[in-house]
Amino acid sequence: MKLSEKKIIIIGDRDGVHGEEIASALEKMGYDVSYSATECFVCTAAGSMDFPTQQRIAELARGKDPSNFVVILGVCDEEGATVHAKTVTSGDPSRTGALARVQLHLPVYHVFEKEVKDQIDKGTYSQTIGVVESSLDQEEVKKTVDTVRKIREGRG
Repeated sequence: MKLSEKKIIIIGDRDGVHGEEIASALEKMGYDVSYSATECFVCTAAGSMDFPTQQRIAELARGKDPSNFVVILGVCDEEGATVHAKTVTSGDPSRTGALARVQLHLPVYHVFEKEVKDQIDKGTYSQTIGVVESSLDQEEVKKTVDTVRKIREGRG
């Protein structure tokens, strides 16, 4: 996956990596950030992605080739990762938002995954995203990244 060839949708997390931090790092590299949002735990805990975020993603991606996009997540817990990754692949798990029963099949990655990290300037990453990553429980980070990977690969 080459970020330089994709329209990037970012879903950050208030208690993880904010969408704005991810967007700034990617834009410095010249990547095409089409949309960026920062979610909060309250909506995720209710089992859904924010409705305005779902609506904007639907507007951007519905009816278009999923291979032209990539979704990058900044959420740092397994539950939130599951909700966000499933919403952009197989549809809103709560079945209440704009992406309820809408299978966009968008490729989804976590910002901590090597495939993403290796495409961001190392200095920029370590000063922004890396600070958050290093402050988190590393076992939880691994579980979160593994969850996103499994959903992307159709195993979750």
